[in-house]
Amino acid sequence: MPKAIVVGDPNRADQRFISYINRFFCGGALDLSPEMYDLILRGFEEEGGSWYRLFRGSVDDVVLLKKLVKAQVKKQKS
Repeated sequence: MPKAIVVGDPNRADQRFISYINRFFCGGALDLSPEMYDLILRGFEEEGGSWYRLFRGSVDDVVLLKKLVKAQVKKQKS
């Protein structure tokens, strides 16, 4: 029987990747609530980011996602 996906539990690859960027590049400064994941995911898609390209190694998409996470860290600090 497959494991149920809980929104607050980052089991999805996109959420794990955002969490990794937050820990590695921002020192875990961002409070990653389900709403924050959704905000970053929507921003990524609106800016033309592609998860398919990102997971195939697109540097441009990684840079875009890092930029969005860092912008949210700045916004959260102020």
